[in-house]
Amino acid sequence: MKKSAFLALLLVLTSALFAANKKADIEAEKNALIQAEADFEAARAQKGMEGWLSFFAENTANIIPGKPITFSKADMRKQLTVATAGASVLVIITL
Repeated sequence: MKKSAFLALLLVLTSALFAANKKADIEAEKNALIQAEADFEAARAQKGMEGWLSFFAENTANIIPGKPITFSKADMRKQLTVATAGASVLVIITL
């Protein structure tokens, strides 16, 4: 009897600790995602397409419907330069 009560108490305590730790992890992940988005937008605002591209790997793939798939940052830059000629975008982030 004492052994099962001890095991039940151990299970409850472990579950409580795991739940508290998981909540902290979710909050940390949320904050990291918000910061990454802010860094991305700051780079884009300061450097335009080059700032935007700086967040992609050199061997990135880009798919635009009706266009060839690109497999490098250089090809992506060429394709997007043509696709966005004369366009402007305003992005407002509120936290």
